[in-house]
Amino acid sequence: LLLWVNTAFAIHDRQTGERLTGPIPGNALWAGFGGPCESANEGDPLVVYDDFAGRWVLSQMAISAQRQCVAVSVSSNPFGAYARYEFAFPRRNDFAKLAVWTDGGDDGAYLMSVHEFDGNSFAGSSLVALERRAMLSGQPARMLRSALFP
Repeated sequence: LLLWVNTAFAIHDRQTGERLTGPIPGNALWAGFGGPCESANEGDPLVVYDDFAGRWVLSQMAISAQRQCVAVSVSSNPFGAYARYEFAFPRRNDFAKLAVWTDGGDDGAYLMSVHEFDGNSFAGSSLVALERRAMLSGQPARMLRSALFP
């Protein structure tokens, strides 16, 4: 069981609740990746287990750089390697929520809803689809963003 609160995560034994490792800074997932995902640890974490693929999907914002950092495990082992991604937003992204959409196979998307801000002013929300198939194979992935502004 992988739990992430604010800027650190830990892995626990699902049956006993015993902490196996952690707390680990959230941005440690992006060590060696470069850019704001590696240097920023700004929290607002998301953890979803993709039951269809048997993968962990982890995300946090790099809000100061208008980025969303996403890591997808290469297996069901939360201690293993992760494919890492950085997605840019035209406005400051915050309060993201993450879900898995699939046809039961590798097709589908990782879906996110995101609040966007101009400075400190709420500009509206957006719906984002991330290329799940590419991310499951560790390939470059695109983001499709649809702005739902008021």
